[in-house]
Amino acid sequence: MRKKVKKQKRIVNIVLVISTLIAFLLELLLDVPLPGKVMILIVYGVTLIASVILDRCPYCHKYLGARNSRRCPNCGREFR
Repeated sequence: MRKKVKKQKRIVNIVLVISTLIAFLLELLLDVPLPGKVMILIVYGVTLIASVILDRCPYCHKYLGARNSRRCPNCGREFR
């Protein structure tokens, strides 16, 4: 099960990189400079949504949060 959790975290990191690239490409394609805060909000929003959807315990399916532990903070089961 630990592999599943690691895979979920890896996917969230990939989404972070892709959303950053999309934000920069969006700025280039629109040919209008976006304020830095708008780009940060786009990247943060997409990453937050992906994290909430994917960072789940494989046993109780509750949100794991930003912890890097070997146990679920909700149900206490250990990831193998």
